Amino acid sequence: MSVKSSIHIVAFDVPMPPDYGGVIDIYYRCRTLKNAGYHVILHCFEYGRGRTQDASEIADEIHYYDRNSFVWSWFSRKPFIVKTRNNNELLSRLLEDDAPVLIEGQHCTFFLDHPQLQSRKKLVRLHNIEWQYYAELSKRSTSFFKKLFFWTESRKLKRNESQLKYASVLACISHSDTAYYQSLFSEVVYLPVGLNLFPTHVEPLQRAHFLLFHGNLSIAENQEAVSWILDVLSHHTLDLEIVIAGKSPSRALMQRCNGTTNLQLIADPNDLMMQQLMQSATAHLLIGFQHSGIKLKLLNALLTGKRCIATPAMVAGSGLETFCEIIETPLELIHKINHFEPISEEKTHERLSQLRMLFSDEQLLDVVKKHLY
Repeated sequence: MSVKSSIHIVAFDVPMPPDYGGVIDIYYRCRTLKNAGYHVILHCFEYGRGRTQDASEIADEIHYYDRNSFVWSWFSRKPFIVKTRNNNELLSRLLEDDAPVLIEGQHCTFFLDHPQLQSRKKLVRLHNIEWQYYAELSKRSTSFFKKLFFWTESRKLKRNESQLKYASVLACISHSDTAYYQSLFSEVVYLPVGLNLFPTHVEPLQRAHFLLFHGNLSIAENQEAVSWILDVLSHHTLDLEIVIAGKSPSRALMQRCNGTTNLQLIADPNDLMMQQLMQSATAHLLIGFQHSGIKLKLLNALLTGKRCIATPAMVAGSGLETFCEIIETPLELIHKINHFEPISEEKTHERLSQLRMLFSDEQLLDVVKKHLY
């Protein structure tokens, strides 16, 4: 395989299995490039998700790296998420050839301005505006230490943002992020996720009508959303049951859910169970109050062809507002749920056709070909 057809991909986490938003995009980008004939050299920072020797579905080579000392990285002027991904072994491997480098997130940009990589083609995939994301985490955190950490990290990420000028091109995940970075840098493109990242149809579950909220329940943003839903249920009666499904719910969250009528919590469902729940749901509840990039679970829910009831932050900057029913208050949510109208088959086909056009994998291949080769 020639150097020209090779590509390095530096991932901030191990993208296998593709079971949360941050790595889903990476996993299927790798697979798309490999299926298109590129020799994919995948570099992963591993800090808890484990290492597998068989990455043949998404990469031709895979290399793992430990993150640096967490304690000393806190005192660096560089952002913690960047400083802890400073690994000389990674740099040495990148210097073994002249293949272009696809860097996943601001997290992996420690070597972006390295003199020995100055002439290399480097694409940085931006999953959101990191400093804004961490600023929001700081506002929402109830822990003093976490609030301080997120606030400090936000300031460092904002200052470190100037390093992105050393990229050949920045590829943004949403229209709003693209507009922001285009105001700062010259080479910025919009690169949506590809629809091939989503699983094919699975056999739905045989159960009564229900609404589904799903997500990683260990994340503060999703905990806030579940708390909001529980508050709604404590004051209003719904015609449909709500199912909350996700990994790593806290004991306190489980106890609160178990004490709520007309609600079921499914903790740590496997991939098949989650897809069955998504295919079986009468409608999807896409509740969230923190805007960042694009929510992949929003796309996944839309592709089931079911109704999607969403808060404004879930669709902001995505261009997907017209595919959802937007609610801002508990009363608006209750009205939507208790006045249920299924989507017609014709409308479902129309939606899927539009989504395939908006989120085609070909856009990734076009950007790589134009800017890296």
